[in-house]
Amino acid sequence: MTTRFALNYSSQAAELVRRGRLDLDAFKCPPWPEMVATARRVLPVYIHFPLAVGWGRGDAVDTAAAHRRGPNGYGPADWQAVEDWLQQTDTAYVNLHLEDFGADGHGLTGKARADHLVEAAITDVEAVVRRFGAGRVLLENDHGHDVADPAVLAPEVVTAIVRATGCGLLLDVSHARLAARRLDMDARAYIGRLPLDATREIHLTGIQRFGSPWRERMQANGVPPEVIARYEGRWLDHLPLTAADWAFMGWVAEELRAGRWGQPTLITIECGGEGPLWQALTDAESLAEQVPRLQALLKG
Repeated sequence: MTTRFALNYSSQAAELVRRGRLDLDAFKCPPWPEMVATARRVLPVYIHFPLAVGWGRGDAVDTAAAHRRGPNGYGPADWQAVEDWLQQTDTAYVNLHLEDFGADGHGLTGKARADHLVEAAITDVEAVVRRFGAGRVLLENDHGHDVADPAVLAPEVVTAIVRATGCGLLLDVSHARLAARRLDMDARAYIGRLPLDATREIHLTGIQRFGSPWRERMQANGVPPEVIARYEGRWLDHLPLTAADWAFMGWVAEELRAGRWGQPTLITIECGGEGPLWQALTDAESLAEQVPRLQALLKG
């Protein structure tokens, strides 16, 4: 089995590919037509959908479709648009984000809240599996930045949903590390309790505590102060790798070589992007140095 390597699309990354400084199989893009058209002039593209489950509506919702939101929150998924993207791009999977939507209204906390999320998410994921087949649906583990009750971040939550629905796992290693930090767990132990045999796609980034120089880069790039304040002091992913990150990636490489992480067909490095915020976090020289190094480590 061949594992492909992708990177978040950014104008900097595209220029590095054109200059021969990056050798990638694809760019990862949101379903934005103009960005996809630009990225496809350089490399094949796959779509990462803004679809979420956990509300218990019996379907996924579209977290980016502000123009289609009703009075009760996010709008429904546009499945015809998803089908079109699957046909038009190199997108193998329909990815779903697990989000804790509705338990506040039920007064639930702790294990009861986690159990509520599992039940609601199973209802939602099963509907998507019926539409596309279990082999084409992936559930991504959450990072917990905006989660009120950390109980829903337990690895057993994702495991229960994947086992019940038969879908695959999109293993976001940075999300797992951040969730483990929130739960005061060892990150390796946390990952070991996820349904790793179901892994089909992996996301990797560096993690840093937000502050200088990223604060100043956001300010210079016109990111609103209220957005910057939301990140202040938090541990943030999607950043270049530090020495601690490289040590962790060594362990990731060992796990992959040992075959303990299923059959991932795609590894995506989620550094960089477009728009004021993501451009502020995009460091071209870090991409040029770190992406080939990470590819060599994981291929080795």
